[in-house]
Amino acid sequence: MALVKCSKCKEEISDKAKKCPHCGNKVKEDISYVKCSECEKKYDASLKCCPSCGMPNEKDNENNIANNEDKEKKNMWPIIFVILFIWHSNNYNNNYEKPDNSYYNNENDNNDNDVEDESNLPELTVTKDVPTVVEGTYGNNKIKAEITIKDVYWTSKILPPTPRQSYYTYYDEKDEEIYQVVEMVVKNIGTESFSNYIFEGFLSDTCTPTFKFDGGYTYNGISLIEVEKDGEGNYDLSNFYSINPLATKTIYAVKIVPNATKDLSLSVNLCFGDNKLYINW
Repeated sequence: MALVKCSKCKEEISDKAKKCPHCGNKVKEDISYVKCSECEKKYDASLKCCPSCGMPNEKDNENNIANNEDKEKKNMWPIIFVILFIWHSNNYNNNYEKPDNSYYNNENDNNDNDVEDESNLPELTVTKDVPTVVEGTYGNNKIKAEITIKDVYWTSKILPPTPRQSYYTYYDEKDEEIYQVVEMVVKNIGTESFSNYIFEGFLSDTCTPTFKFDGGYTYNGISLIEVEKDGEGNYDLSNFYSINPLATKTIYAVKIVPNATKDLSLSVNLCFGDNKLYINW
């Protein structure tokens, strides 16, 4: 039998005792003991140091060292992963064979030519009051419409046709600026609806709406307004968002330009997906 220190009153008790005879403190049955290397007395292995002489618990230090070694091993894995990833990437690049040169630019070995040059797109001339069937693509979608240009004009205020609704909306006058308007009737003759993006040049790498005046004065981009008609036959204006298959809408393509352009001749390039509609006025 060996004597150990009670964890509560620090008096010596038998290591076989289930409770301290001095203070009544219950001794854990599964408690483990270590022998102090200094005073050679046994004490609870969970203590950081010997309660008799204060010597640090060597077993606890060994556990801490082992835990630290485990942590260091775990911390090494991210570094090993990064090294393996870099090695794999370099090995792949060294062994990769490029496909046929038709996919590459022979001069600088890049794919800049994949983007279609807007200047190479054919211009489809649209004539006043003559319906023109236009087919194109927008992303992965095929689009088709019958477009009729009714008028191209400038105005200081955009109003809906008459008769107008009681509380109609309009685009009011601006200081030193006017509205340049392309009025067109658009019928969707495709099988899917299409949105305002196809006219606004959302695919700017293939088409940009452009108003160009004599002298080279150029303005890009448009706003789209549609004419609405209520059940009583009165008109109003609202922003154009989309048009369903077989539906027909009157749409104003509008650009705000300086007042000084109103007496100049004008040519307009509008978009329809990847098409350029050329209007000379």
